[in-house]
Amino acid sequence: MNVLDKLKAIKLHKEHFTDTSEFLIDGFLAKRMITYLWADGGNGKSFLAQAVANHLHSTRQVKHTIYIDLDNPLNALNDRKLDELLIDKFEALDYIHRSKLDMTGLELLELLSEGATAGAYADWLIVYDSLRDIVDVNNDLRTMRAFELMKNIREAGATQLVLGHANKDGKNYQGSNNIRNSVDCMFRHRKVKETATSLEFALSAQKERAGVRDCAWHVDTTDFTLTPMEYR
Repeated sequence: MNVLDKLKAIKLHKEHFTDTSEFLIDGFLAKRMITYLWADGGNGKSFLAQAVANHLHSTRQVKHTIYIDLDNPLNALNDRKLDELLIDKFEALDYIHRSKLDMTGLELLELLSEGATAGAYADWLIVYDSLRDIVDVNNDLRTMRAFELMKNIREAGATQLVLGHANKDGKNYQGSNNIRNSVDCMFRHRKVKETATSLEFALSAQKERAGVRDCAWHVDTTDFTLTPMEYR
């Protein structure tokens, strides 16, 4: 087979254009896309991501979740009663923690990419908490490699939520330009209110490929219930 024949064998045809933009959470989490959420530390990104996982499983919008937590210490997860409220609650949710991991974060990402055959991750949610614990976000080549792997996983059907940090002045995300260039959707996350039993967040859209928009969320920290609010 010559080069032209090989190209014809793999080119797109009209019947391949069947996918349309869909949301798991309207205006916020686009299905089968890579969404990046960034903020200063202490703004509750993990609480929101955990509430998202709880919401999507409670409403049966995903078949399986892999939550990769390489950031939060076990005692913090214990304080949040994460075993009771999330891990033991959903059999189809695998919570991967640094304390039990026998490989690097990037090696874990490579393992997921190896399994990214057509449709293998359909209706799956994968959360990365956080990106800087998976790859050196200031290294352009390594960051590009990490997102190439995520794109493979995306094309196998997964919806991916990536948590990131702000830079030193808090005005932008931390790390390589390849982050913004590689993700499908990006939000700046900020905590607007905190009580003993709840958190409220405002998310400003900074990049979109699916019609995401500014949005706001209330999280009940006693049960991880996620409720939309008016953005302010």
